[in-house]
Order: sequence, then structure tokens, then C-alpha cells
Amino acid sequence: MQEAIKHYLNKDIINKLRLQNGWKESWLLTLSDGEKVVFRASEDYTDFFERERFFYNTVNQSIGKVCPQVYVVDGSLQFSEKAFQISEYIQGDSFRTVLESADADKKMKLYYELGQATAKINQIKVSSFDEELFKSQPWILHYTNELMKPQLLRIVDNKLITIEQIEQLCEKLSAQSPIMEHSLLHRDIRPDNIICNDDKMFVIDAETCELGDPLNELARINLQWHYWENYDSLLNGYKEVLNVDTECEMFYYYQLEQLAEILDMHHNHGCMNSTTPYFKNKFKQIIDMLL
Repeated sequence: MQEAIKHYLNKDIINKLRLQNGWKESWLLTLSDGEKVVFRASEDYTDFFERERFFYNTVNQSIGKVCPQVYVVDGSLQFSEKAFQISEYIQGDSFRTVLESADADKKMKLYYELGQATAKINQIKVSSFDEELFKSQPWILHYTNELMKPQLLRIVDNKLITIEQIEQLCEKLSAQSPIMEHSLLHRDIRPDNIICNDDKMFVIDAETCELGDPLNELARINLQWHYWENYDSLLNGYKEVLNVDTECEMFYYYQLEQLAEILDMHHNHGCMNSTTPYFKNKFKQIIDMLL
């Protein structure tokens, strides 16, 4: 870590604080000139760090400074044992923390503004992009084969879905058409990935971004039911900028991927909790409806 900071920023680390960030190794570093940066490392994670850099650069250039700047992505293992990213540290409180002290009116306003901010990001159309980072095949094929199907297959052994049902769903989905393609999607908009500073919102943790249908973004947000106490306000803010049909069949196809991911975590990785029955029932309802 020190070698990487010295090589790329020509500074020393005077303090480091381990951040809670799931499976990635993340540190808040204070450097010799007082600057703070975030150092994240993970084995074989270079492509995701590059995706995040693409997302941040594209958003900041298109709608103004609402994402941190990525200074370095290095997967060479020359200066660290793992692939790493060095990025700007955004000072502020998480959206979750701000909500805890906000009254009802303030919460509605915050959700509305978050909806607007999300739609502004989804409104960004990317006409050309690095095919090493994003698949060049049509969005529906990419979503079906690279995102939804692999997640569904992970919960077959849990008796939540069968191989035959997965094949039926994939076949039916292949006949669908997205409203838009090549729109910029964050795909993990939740309270811990929004930083609030002086009434301005900053978006972080975009390594799983995609280029696709904006409806996919809203379908995933909708499933964060235990966070979005004012989801209707968020949706109203979103539709003020970008009006999409959240009642169409595609909305539910888009939820299958995240539901499968959640149920895989709950059943196969020790994350089962009080929300498990809700997600299992929601998953079954959607499967029954689509098939």
C-alpha cells in the first residue's frame, strides 16, 4: 500500500483506517500533505475498478461533480499483492445516517431528490464504450445470459427454481424489447452508497455498473423495500426527469436477478435473516406470474 501511494502520488501514509466494505479490502488513508484518499484492493478485480472509473468519469463529465475521482487503477501486482484502486475521499454522511435524523417532510424531499439524481444518471446515453469493460451484445441478451441466468442457477439446489423454469424464463425474455439501451446504470443505489454533504448528494460504489435499460435500475431499487419507506417520493422524483413504465412485465424480469442474488446470499452464504421470507415469497410470486 505504501509503495503504491509513494509511486503514484509521491506522498507518504501518515494514518490509515480500515473501512467496512464487505468483501473488498478498503482503507481511508491520510497522506503526508493532509489529503485523504480511499484505497481499495481485491484479487482479480481490475475490470470492476475500471468499470467504476468509467462510470465516475462519465457521470462527472455529463451532469457535474456527483462522483469521486479515481486517480489510479492498477492490476499489475507490482506495487501491491492485489489489484487496487486509489480514489478521492468524499467527506460527508451516508444517506442512511441523514435519514435517521430527518423528519417526515425532510425524508420525502431527500427521496425525491435521490430519484431525480438517479434518473439524471440513467438518462446518460453512452454511444461508444470500451468493449473490454462492457459487452457489445444487445442488452436483453447480455442481461439474460450474463446477469439473470447465472444468478438463477445458483439457487437451483435450494429448490427455489428448476432448470426447466430458468430455460422457459430465458426464452420468454428473449422476445422482450427494452425501452432504451446503452443508458448508464449504477445498479446498487442504496443508502450506504449515497454520501450527503451540504445538501448535495454524491454517488459511490459503482463497480457493478452496466449499460442498459433504465427500468433495470428502478426494479432493483424497488426491492430495497426495508430502506425505501418513501419509495413513492423517490419514484416521483425519478419520473420527473425520466418517465418509465414500472407496471410492465420487464420490470419483474429485472427483479429476478437481484432476488436470486439475495436468496443465494441468504441460503448459501449464511445471511438468512428476518427478510428471507419476504424475498422468497416475492420471488415465487414473480415466477408464477411470468410463467
